[in-house]
Amino acid sequence: NFAIPFSPDDISDLICWYNSSEGITKNGSDLVSQWNNFEGTSGRDLVQATASDKPTFLSDGGSTSENPAVDFTGGSIMQIDYGESFNQAYTMCSACYVPANDSNERILFDGGETGATPGSLRAYFGKMDSANAFRIRTDTNVNFTQSGIVGTWIYVIILYDGADSYVRMNGSEVATGNPGTDALQPLTLGQFIDGSSAQSWNEPIMHFLIYDKELDADEIEDIESWLSDQIG
Repeated sequence: NFAIPFSPDDISDLICWYNSSEGITKNGSDLVSQWNNFEGTSGRDLVQATASDKPTFLSDGGSTSENPAVDFTGGSIMQIDYGESFNQAYTMCSACYVPANDSNERILFDGGETGATPGSLRAYFGKMDSANAFRIRTDTNVNFTQSGIVGTWIYVIILYDGADSYVRMNGSEVATGNPGTDALQPLTLGQFIDGSSAQSWNEPIMHFLIYDKELDADEIEDIESWLSDQIG
């Protein structure tokens, strides 16, 4: 007898999975021009054509696991307008390195149409410009603080579901609130869609996943255990 290893696509309603170990297109060097959606829907691949905005592929992302990562240092950004929108509830999951405290807002992801200021379709998570401060929102801010994670690898799960929304980091719920009820029209990864390079996440991202639903308790346990193993 043997156990079948868990994979994020064992959970239903996975719509996007950016996996740094698969589907990376590099142009000559380690600059990433395309990050394929490992879930398989190619219309949701992330792209970046401008050399100065391309993130960098790291074969050793710097975590204990030594898994690869995509480094958004220096104002990098990847995005795509899927031409689709997804009503709440939806859940974002990521394994990523948290930027140090500084005077800049640092955005892990933001929704909205490519090349346009987000209006009624968005989902956002970022680190604020004050120490240990974070925010989620669609059309309303939910602010919270969490100490001890800047400058470290973490895994984070964010449910957007109106008043039932929450943020989990490293296996614990750290914030609840109502960030609004807007639908999601993905996706800008690594920066605020209508912001500047100063707002770049500015650190590596190993995995980024979106589920078009709320995960149940068993699914949360499975994905958090998997993400924890990914960062080591």
